[in-house]
Formats: sequence, structure tokens, C-alpha cells
Amino acid sequence: MVEPMEVGPMGTMVIALDPQGNPFGLWQSGLNTGVQIHNEPGALAWNEAMVDDTAAAKEFYSAVFGFTFEQMSAEVAGEGMDCATFSTGGNPLGGLGASDPSMPRGWLTCFSVASADEAVATVEAKGGTVTMTPMDTPFGRFAVVEDPWGAPFEVMQELPA
Repeated sequence: MVEPMEVGPMGTMVIALDPQGNPFGLWQSGLNTGVQIHNEPGALAWNEAMVDDTAAAKEFYSAVFGFTFEQMSAEVAGEGMDCATFSTGGNPLGGLGASDPSMPRGWLTCFSVASADEAVATVEAKGGTVTMTPMDTPFGRFAVVEDPWGAPFEVMQELPA
């Protein structure tokens, strides 16, 4: 979609489509090496793809990025849900699941927040919408929202141990 493009001295970016038509970005670092803060309020927590064909997506992303996948149990993912986590070198990076009409299709970025409920209230107060209200999961309390221009993203609150 976007050929390799230098972003000044920061790095080089590409926007591509996977075989199922889901856009994703690539970044080759320059001065900007990528994520420095992770899983703290306001920072990246997770990325996940909701796809039509999970087997084909696993094959594609394994070939392109070297991802390995670990299937989630029905107790964790939900009964009848086809979901897996993906990682490189044993470092979990995100999830991949079968498309669900209640979720946006394609890639979603999940941001860590101090309170999922407060984040959702702020999204609504600033003109965004809620796709999935906050719910507790084994990974934390999360919600799916859209900004005022329709871009979906997730917010995740770590639950107390």
C-alpha cells in the first residue's frame, strides 16, 4: 500500500496487506528504535489480529516474521473461539483470533491504562464510541473502542494479582 519510505533519520516504514486484506505496518529503525516503554499506562500493551482464516494467517506471519503460535485453551479464549498468542524468541507479542462480528476485523493495537472504565468514559466524552464495553479476562480488564474518526483500538487494565 505504501512503498518503503524514509521518515527522515527516524527510520523506514512500509504499509502492506496480508493475503486476507488486513493492513499492517513495518518499521526499520533509524534513530527511532521502536517501543521503549511497554505495558505501562499510556504505552503499548499488545497487538492482535482478528482474521477470517487463522491457519492461513499463522502460516503467513510465521513465514514473514518468524512468529510461533501457542493455541489458547477454551477456558482462556472462550468456548468455540479460535485464538492463539504469538511470539518471537519466547517473548509474547500479541494475539491472533478468528473474526467475530462483535470485534473489528484486522489488526488492533492495545494500550495499557490505569482504569479501563475511566478510559472508556474519556473516549466517549471526547467523541469516540465503544465497540465492546469493559470486561474482565485472564489478561486484564479490556474494552474495544473507536476514536472520533472510526479507528478502532483496545484499552487494557492490568488486574490486581
